[in-house]
Amino acid sequence: RCAYIIIINVPGWFNMIWKVIYGMIDETTREKISIVRGKDKIYEALARRIDHDNIPAEFGGGSKGSTVEEDILFQLQDFNNQVEGVANPLVGDLTPRPYVLPRDGGAAKEVV
Repeated sequence: RCAYIIIINVPGWFNMIWKVIYGMIDETTREKISIVRGKDKIYEALARRIDHDNIPAEFGGGSKGSTVEEDILFQLQDFNNQVEGVANPLVGDLTPRPYVLPRDGGAAKEVV
């Protein structure tokens, strides 16, 4: 489910595909879809739904490219890495490791 869909900067050939799939999409869903081109029109479409500060600068908004939550996460990471005696400092990329979940309800085993 979605409240709205904004499709931006589509290539010219998209119109052919859109004509084919348009009829297959439920009318309620079609009403939620906006297809926009051009920097001014893109900004207008985004600004109807998104605060100026959260729109990427490339579309005319004021977003600096990160959220408050991301900033807090990186501050926490830096703090954690400076605490003396921390056995497992956080790494810069915070990439999740793959895990295999056991089928028998036992402990999960890390896959390297």
